[in-house]
Amino acid sequence: MRFHTNILVLAGSVLSLLSSCTKDPLYMERTDSKENVVIFLKQATTQSVDLQLFPFVDEARTLTLNAGFGAIGYPNSNVTIKLDVDTKAFDSVNAIRTAAGLELYEPFPADAFVFTDRDLTIAGGTLTSNLASLSYYPKKFDPTKNYLMPISIMDASGFKVNPKAKTAFLIASELAGKPANTEGWTAAASSEMPEYENTGLASAVLDGNINTIWHSVWWPEEPAYPHWITVDMKQEYYVDKIGMIPRQNNPNGFSKFNLEASLDGTNWTMLLEDTSFDPTNKSQQTYPLTPAPWRHFKLTMTAGRMEWHKSTHLAEFIVYKY
Repeated sequence: MRFHTNILVLAGSVLSLLSSCTKDPLYMERTDSKENVVIFLKQATTQSVDLQLFPFVDEARTLTLNAGFGAIGYPNSNVTIKLDVDTKAFDSVNAIRTAAGLELYEPFPADAFVFTDRDLTIAGGTLTSNLASLSYYPKKFDPTKNYLMPISIMDASGFKVNPKAKTAFLIASELAGKPANTEGWTAAASSEMPEYENTGLASAVLDGNINTIWHSVWWPEEPAYPHWITVDMKQEYYVDKIGMIPRQNNPNGFSKFNLEASLDGTNWTMLLEDTSFDPTNKSQQTYPLTPAPWRHFKLTMTAGRMEWHKSTHLAEFIVYKY
């Protein structure tokens, strides 16, 4: 009995000794070594960070940045990382764009963002830092311009920084409207000619079919210019451009027009005045507008290509919205 007891005690001692000699796997170890370690900015691993400007709001929107510890194992002590706006990276990007013949980026307007939390900490025993917040104000950006703000790791407590994940490129892109869906919209006109034209109705300019047209009345009488069409989009949209397509089988349409817009259908703002339109060009002709919210449009056609031709026509009226 004593023999068996001694064996058990000996076995227990051996197991205890073996257990005390077993190390944690490398990926669990903590170290202060800077060998084979890289620090990286997590948001720099994508091509760019695109800011959301639309819909425009007065309040600030917020994005976050944080850093990571790339190694087999964990840092033993805290790692302090400093972020800042990288003007050298900004200049480098624009130098590349200049060489490529591309439009240059604008720097973020000084009053368009707040970036105060520029110090990050990867706590000992962890792999990810706390979050740094950057707030930006959409209404402070010109929606017709492209903006860039690179934010880089400037210091990483002596650790190597991954050069491919050092800089997050924050981009506020020019807003470009897309053709709006006209379902549910209505159109009215100073006159219509449904009897002999395809279709002759004002609604034809919203149907997406270039082979149907609106036509002002030409029989039994042919009123002279001006002629007008109004469009009600039924709700407000941010609009940055309109397009028009002329009748495809007759070049004798209007050649001058005014364009007004309204929020309520009563009070109108002139957007384009005495503007040229070519009824012989069968392609869509577009007209950039200062981006703004509108619900109603009024197209007033003031002159024709041929002085003797008093009536006019139009195939499509297209609104580009955000």
